[in-house]
Amino acid sequence: MSRTWRWTLLVSVAVLVTAALWTGWSVVRMKAQSEQLDETLRHASVSARAFDTDSLAVDLRQVRDAANELASSTQSLPMRAVAALPWVGEDVAAIQSTADAVDKVAAASAGLDASLPGLAPSRLRGPTGRVDVAKLRSVAPELMRVAAAMTAARAEVDDIDTSSVAGPIADAVTKVQQVLQSAPETLRVMALLPTLLGAEAPRTYAVLLLNPAELRGGGGFFGGYAIVKADHGDITLGKVGPNDDLVKAGPLDVSSLPQEYRALWGESALEWQSVNISPNFPYAGQLTQQGFAKLGMHVDGVIALDSKVAAALLAGTGPVTANGVTITSKNADAYFTKGIYAQFPDGVGHKPQALALFAQLFEKLTTGPLDMKAMASALAPLLDQRRLVIWTSDPKVEAPFAALPIGGQVPDATGPWTTVALINGSGNKMDAYVKSRVSYVSNRCTSSTAPSTVTVQLTNIAPANLPPYVDQRLDDPTAPKGSTLSLAYVYGPVGSALVSADLDGKPVPVQAGVERGHRVWRLSVPLLRGQSRVLTVKVAEPHDGSTAAPVVMAQPMEIDESTSATAVPCG
Repeated sequence: MSRTWRWTLLVSVAVLVTAALWTGWSVVRMKAQSEQLDETLRHASVSARAFDTDSLAVDLRQVRDAANELASSTQSLPMRAVAALPWVGEDVAAIQSTADAVDKVAAASAGLDASLPGLAPSRLRGPTGRVDVAKLRSVAPELMRVAAAMTAARAEVDDIDTSSVAGPIADAVTKVQQVLQSAPETLRVMALLPTLLGAEAPRTYAVLLLNPAELRGGGGFFGGYAIVKADHGDITLGKVGPNDDLVKAGPLDVSSLPQEYRALWGESALEWQSVNISPNFPYAGQLTQQGFAKLGMHVDGVIALDSKVAAALLAGTGPVTANGVTITSKNADAYFTKGIYAQFPDGVGHKPQALALFAQLFEKLTTGPLDMKAMASALAPLLDQRRLVIWTSDPKVEAPFAALPIGGQVPDATGPWTTVALINGSGNKMDAYVKSRVSYVSNRCTSSTAPSTVTVQLTNIAPANLPPYVDQRLDDPTAPKGSTLSLAYVYGPVGSALVSADLDGKPVPVQAGVERGHRVWRLSVPLLRGQSRVLTVKVAEPHDGSTAAPVVMAQPMEIDESTSATAVPCG
């Protein structure tokens, strides 16, 4: 070999080695930048959920810097060439798409961070409780612009196939996907807050008070209500009353709801205390609006909250007292689900007491000083749990709500999804002591005919010597003390069919129905005190090869439901 060829070969090898080293260093650097971007996005998400607008303004600037830095690294000419190479190219292309999508969102938010500090809840709300809706309206166009950019970014990032990229990069892409999942709708709801607060016309809301000690599909038993009015930012409390007021309007008129609803829920669908028997809250909203109309009262929307949300609100208002009983953010949940029945063991007097405390709470919410930071921090983790849900008859407002957990909607889209709605079948308050664990193993592999499995483990942890009103058995007065009956409604994915249903390994009778495209199977689960039982439902899902992550929608319960969802790997 001639000296010239030898030098040419050495130079070529050196160039290739240098290029390989540079490429490796660049990929490592981009991984670090993507992780930094993920961290700033996560922090921004936390700030937004806590309504910490001062921190969010800083977070947005940091997101823009991190996104811009990563986008610049990924869009250089050499990295574009690397993206076309095998192995490392898919990693680089995934980072490029993610960086580009987030960079566009960050650019769209450039005018928002200057406005955010003025939107802090403490600065929006005056000493009388009036909310500055004009200030909220001024920022609405910016919120909608960022929401549109997020929607486009979500589509771009969702198209990335993470199955063929390196683990750390796949994790970073997945986290960005999760951040963008509900962010656009959240911003649209924020932009519509002035409308909700009566900026264009006065609005009236019925607030349903739910008790998870007696379960319905949408959470707890409906025991009372409060009427709240919003007029150009002025929020006032109207009547607070028991569900008995609505019982006077007669049975629920379910004729406006789908026939499948009436067939699934039967006579229970006519009872006011079961207005939220379905986990699909918009049904409860429509029925409640119709019920108040029969009483001569128009409501524009319906809000439902449970005892855990009441405790979170007390973190902002401070303690309230009624008839010698004081509740705080620390003891309110336990008092409403357990303590009040120890105080009124025969079930006489507990309802007026609960409503008196709620009246004090809402009075403070509407007129008193609030610790907004403490309240927002306490509320944030509850929003994804469907413990605070809202329905409005205004389609413009309802649309973004329906896409979020706060809308309380059962999705009707195809895909690996399930939920288990537990209904109290005994007319008691034993669900304060029922634990539920739902696991879902989804099989949608095209090469398989094996079913998917939904497993429900229910455990009764009730102590002995409960007040008679708590463990009464209206369904079976001869049943042992401390026992209860849970009616489990298992929702299959759209397009699925039942294969088998077992309780503790033995086949059990099943009643079938349909709701919002989901097949629903009802099974009865008697629970003695201290007993744990396992319900196993096997379903045939469409074997379409879907790679969507399986989802279990948890039911709001007094003891938080434990859920897990996994997919069978398709080989």
